Amino acid sequence: PSDLTAAFLYAQLEHAKRINTHRRTLHEKYFHLLADLEAEGKLSLAGGQVRKAKNAHIFDIICRSERERAELIRHLAECGVNAVFHYSPLHSSPAGRRYGRVAANMDVTDDISERLLRLPMYSEMTADTVTYVCGAVRSFFEKNR
Repeated sequence: PSDLTAAFLYAQLEHAKRINTHRRTLHEKYFHLLADLEAEGKLSLAGGQVRKAKNAHIFDIICRSERERAELIRHLAECGVNAVFHYSPLHSSPAGRRYGRVAANMDVTDDISERLLRLPMYSEMTADTVTYVCGAVRSFFEKNR
């Protein structure tokens, strides 16, 4: 990396423990605030039981359909929340189609990738911002009962 990039990364490494602890706290807050929507069957919280082992660099939910995900993205954007789909299966990528070998159909992977939504997660994020994002997600499901 360039000197500038290396300096930026080094500064992050110096604070890695604090950054990871903060992100794990935000991650758990997301889980706590969205658990009832999962219990009601309105969404799934990606990661489930393995969440404690993660470095909490992302927080994903799984919508019930690709259409619902698109509508939720639009709703969140109207609320000022940048949520994006972020997983493209390797077997569907140009390199995957050219060089990959798939031994079976990838229906489950394709299905999940069409419904997966990444909610905001970044080092400077506050607990209040997580609360706001979760409120925006909740308002979508309340509006679309």
